[in-house]
Amino acid sequence: MKRALPIIAVLLAVVGTSAAVWSRRMSSSSNAQTVVVTPTILKHLEWKEQEASGLCPWRNKLADMQRFFPGSDSAIETKLVVSSQRIAISKRLGRVPTGDENALRAYRIMRGRTPCGTVIARRVRGTYGLIELVLAIDAGSSAIKYARIQRLREPQAAANALQSEAWLEQFRGMTGDSNWQPVANSPLIPTDARASANAITDAARTALILHSTAQSIRVAVPQP
Repeated sequence: MKRALPIIAVLLAVVGTSAAVWSRRMSSSSNAQTVVVTPTILKHLEWKEQEASGLCPWRNKLADMQRFFPGSDSAIETKLVVSSQRIAISKRLGRVPTGDENALRAYRIMRGRTPCGTVIARRVRGTYGLIELVLAIDAGSSAIKYARIQRLREPQAAANALQSEAWLEQFRGMTGDSNWQPVANSPLIPTDARASANAITDAARTALILHSTAQSIRVAVPQP
């Protein structure tokens, strides 16, 4: 056994030297590709992870609050849990809800101690990337009061149509049980933006169904 130890040591040294030489050759080869993970890349990867998770920030909270609910002074972030109503939601949606649709992040808008309504921000997958939709829901009617696109990546002509007040005004008064086809197929939307318009209206309808379901079962868990 004692004689074997020097032999093993020699073999390890040879292997280590060969590995070092191979590593140097690979690093000097024009075909070898290396990636240096910088803080900028890490930030980009974190952003992509947030995109994939479906989380959508409400980017212009103070300005939107006053536009949607004049005189409001606070927004309480809540998580509306609807997983217990999965079968009922499936019937209303006409499809099986996704895992992200078991709960809904929403903001209860207050004027002092009086509730004004709810704001919901949702990410929608459009033709050219993610679209961020913000909905203001009236406290009394549970219908849309305002709709706004806060960010999108569509070509300019499509973006102008999808962000136009004329088209978004058609969201006003809509509920989860409304007929959304006239909105999605509005003549205000050009042909190349129809797919994104359908995605936006489906997301709005889904958010309203989840919200009204949560209201009916009165499940609201405040975010820490």
